Parts: sequence; C-alpha cells; structure tokens
Amino acid sequence: MKSWLALLFLNISLPLCAQDDSLHVNTCQTDSACIAPEPKPRPWLALAEAEGINLSLLAFDHYVLDASYAQVTMNTVTRNAKLGEWFWDSDYAYTNLFEHPYHGALYYNSARSNGLSFWQSAPFAVGGSLLWEIAGECELPSVNDFVATSVGGVAIGEVTHRLSSLVLNDRRRGFSRFLTEFIATAIDPPRGVNRLFRGDAWRVHRNHYLYHDYKRLPIDLNFSSGWRHVNTSGLKKSSMNTSFFDFSIRYGNAIPQKKEKPYDYFLADARVVVGAHQNMLNRADIIGRLKGWQLTDSASTWQAGFGLYQFFGYHYTNRNHDGETPYILSEAASLGTGFTFCKRLPKGKSSSRFEATLFASGIGMGGSLTDYEAADHTRNYNLGSGFSTKMLSLVEVARRVRLDVRAEYMRMFTWKSYEEAHYKPEIYKNSTQGDAGCTWMTVVTPTLGIRLSEHYWLSVAGDYLLRHTRYKYHPATESSTRELRLGLRYQL
Repeated sequence: MKSWLALLFLNISLPLCAQDDSLHVNTCQTDSACIAPEPKPRPWLALAEAEGINLSLLAFDHYVLDASYAQVTMNTVTRNAKLGEWFWDSDYAYTNLFEHPYHGALYYNSARSNGLSFWQSAPFAVGGSLLWEIAGECELPSVNDFVATSVGGVAIGEVTHRLSSLVLNDRRRGFSRFLTEFIATAIDPPRGVNRLFRGDAWRVHRNHYLYHDYKRLPIDLNFSSGWRHVNTSGLKKSSMNTSFFDFSIRYGNAIPQKKEKPYDYFLADARVVVGAHQNMLNRADIIGRLKGWQLTDSASTWQAGFGLYQFFGYHYTNRNHDGETPYILSEAASLGTGFTFCKRLPKGKSSSRFEATLFASGIGMGGSLTDYEAADHTRNYNLGSGFSTKMLSLVEVARRVRLDVRAEYMRMFTWKSYEEAHYKPEIYKNSTQGDAGCTWMTVVTPTLGIRLSEHYWLSVAGDYLLRHTRYKYHPATESSTRELRLGLRYQL
C-alpha cells in the first residue's frame, strides 16, 4: 500500500510542478493550449462496451466460478422483466453499498471515456444496471442493487474519470509513461482500455498533452497515514486499533464559476484500514456540485454561492471478535442543496482563511446499522430512505494551522421488515429492507492540521457518532462510537 501511494504521489505531482522535459521547456500548465480535447463522441461504442461489461462478468461467473446465480436462461430473463418480481436482497454491506455503485461507475465511464458528457453518460449507468438485473443473473431483480448501481455509479464514475485526468500526461515516454497510463487505468478502467485501443496510451504530444486545467479548476490533494483507535459502547462494547491510509481531494472552486459543468467542484475522500480483521475500505465519501450560482461579486473578499449537489457516502467498520459493530452508514442515492460562505485568500499573503457550507439532502436509498441481525440473513444493516443535513467548515490561520469540522445529522426510515416480508422460495430470500423503524444518526468529525514543512502536516482527527434507533418490533437502542486518528499528511 505504501508503495502504491508513493507511485501515486509521483505521477500526480509531476504535472503540478515545473519539471524539465525533453519535448517542451515550459510546462504551460495554465495554458489552455496544453489541454487535450475531449475525444469524439461515440455513443454506439459506449453502448457496446457497457453491455460488454455485463457479458464478460456473466461469462466469468458462469464458466469460471460456476455460480448458481449465473445460470441465466430465457425463462429467467422473461420472468425478471416483470416489475412485480423485483425484491430487496440481503447481500453484505460492502457488496450492496459499495461494489454495486462501483459497478455502475464502469457503465458510466464506458460512455464518459468515449466523449459523452456528464448528462449523456448518466443513462448508461441506469441502463447497464437495468440490463444486469434482468439478464445478468437468474435471481430475481434487486431494487436496492438497481438504485445503488445507477445513482451511486454516476458519482463514483465522474470522480474517477476526473482523477484519472490528473494523472495523464501525453508528453511522457518510457517507464514514466507506462506508470502514468497504468495508474490512470487502475483509477478508471474503461478509459484506460479505450486509450489503449485508440493508441492514445503511447502517442506522444508536444502540445495538448494535459487533461486538466489547473488554473480554472484548482486542486487540493492530500494523503495521510497513521494510527487509528475505535471505541464503541452500546449493546456490546468493543475497541480496536488499526493503521489507516487516507486520500482526500478538494477539486475546483467552492464558489460557483461561470460556464461551470457538473462536478467542476467536488469533495471526495477514501480511507483504507489495516488490522483488527477489518474490511480494508472503511470510508468513501463524495459531494459533487451538479449546478451552481454565485450570489456575490466575484471581486469581493467575502463570497457566497448556492448549488444543487449529489452525495454518496459509505462508512463501515465491522465488529472485532465478539464486540459490537461500531457503525454502518450509507447514502448510496442522495440529492440536495448547499449554501457556501467563504473569505477569499489573497494571493501571496499569509492571511486567515474561512469557509463554511451547509447542505440539506433527501436520501432516496441509504443504509444504517441494525441491532437485531436476523439469524438466517447475512445483512446486519437496514436499507431505507430519509434526509440528512451537513455542515462543513474550514479555518486556516497564516497557512500554519488548519481546523476542518464536519457535522452531519441523518434520519433514515425503514418500512418493510422481516416480519412483513414476502417469501420467495426459489431464491431462498426474504424481500425486506431490514428491521422496520427509524434511525437518528449524528456524526461530528474535527480535524486539526499543523504544518511541519511545505508539503507535510501533522494531523489529529476524531469522529463521534451517536446512533439512536426506534424499532417497530424490537426495543429501542442507542450506541455511540468514538474514533481517534493520529497521522502524517502529505499535501500537494
């Protein structure tokens, strides 16, 4: 993992810094002439690639894994095309709340990497998911899989597409070029495959060699690593210590700009943990602006903006030994609004910096931990819908000390319970969202950073999560989780 992060540091930082290059003496990283044009739109090729993903996965499941759910026939396809056959499945949290959205991102990026825009690519995530539910498995179509794959796939797809653009540099040659293309492909596989087939993966350009305009869309990229302690109190107490690796990016301008495209501004972060028998992916969060309006004069020191946003969230720490599962929290499909108020930092001056954003969103589908996991189910979480509010604030003093605070309140409702489920004997599943009831969750995350040098920060962060759940068929419960992280952060 450390070597992977080091390679990522190298390949992303090089386009940001002035480097000597045999093909071009000036990096011209702020010159639009250096930005590569979008490829010619190829919707039919995108459609073929999206369906190729489904066919390839089905063939692997059928011929290699010999999976029972991959025994697809015309009878199962005809049955699955009926809306009355859709159900709520009981797969693991990682599968339903992250793997399916990532699968949707592959559909989306099949279109995005073939020159289609954000809005033109979004239907590919929906269509690819629909085709998979009907013809990709012999099991009945899953409501939650379709929603998570379609909506969550758009968020992950656009973010990974733009992250791969930060890595690509068509001036490079040799091993440096191979490494660049390899990492870009790992981030956005459909784009990497398309670049390989089009010959872009090895074609060298003197001009139009970058894929991101750093002047128009500034980047704040951070990598952190360190020690993490988690302590939970509820029905069962538990505690654990792990190492962690964090990635976070602040992409674009917090205040909307003219001629802005969807996701010209987004916040994204991911956390990998190692130790205590934990699932490696602990967190994946995205807040992306779909449309924005500037409310103040662009020349003023204090600025304000309003926007429509898409949210994706996946937070999961599983239990350690016989202790309690600390938390499961998901916003797989969520849309809302945000208001931003900030003080612009003058160039070349070490003055203070302030920024705050308030969000309100409706959650079409999400997930939360349940305290009464059914004995014959693999699911230890409830699916549901509801709403959330978030507050993100940032205070930086003299570019030496920085305090970030994220506070979130979420309320999620689950209606269709195990006691009310419709049994489907042919797939041995109950069609249920979980334990009927309502969950309140409050999460507060302060992060203090102290600059040690130009790129390195000492980081001290914590999470406090309070969950209260009122069940329809069980006694109400309450639990709290405290998390402390100490680490070293590298800022590009």
